[in-house]
Amino acid sequence: MAAAETLAPRSWVWVLAAAAAAATAFGPWVRTGRVVRSGFELARSAERLDVVDGGAAPLLLAVWFCVPLLAAVSFTAAAFGRWHVSALAATLTATAVLGVTVLVLRTPLATEWGVTAGLGAAGICLATLAVDAVLRRQVRR
Repeated sequence: MAAAETLAPRSWVWVLAAAAAAATAFGPWVRTGRVVRSGFELARSAERLDVVDGGAAPLLLAVWFCVPLLAAVSFTAAAFGRWHVSALAATLTATAVLGVTVLVLRTPLATEWGVTAGLGAAGICLATLAVDAVLRRQVRR
């Protein structure tokens, strides 16, 4: 049995964590006045108000809107046994969610459960990716 096949069940943890991290973007993230906004609504509002201007912010915004697609790519690639593609897509998903949650937490906005859940799911995804990479490396030796 190949190393990729024996490690596949553990790898599903980070695939599912990436999917959970992407799903949290649809949940409530911040409260502005009486309105509760999801992660995507917040990003759209920031873009319309020209808050996202210069530096790496436009790139992060573009990646942010691709988060659900990246999570779907991770899941699909894992289903077909393409673990390297799946790991890359999961890493991009979790990194984007982690980056945006940190940015939101640095604002004075009142956060909702979506931010905390996104931070947790992204952290679990990245941690299990790291563990999986170390264990795969040990199996190859």
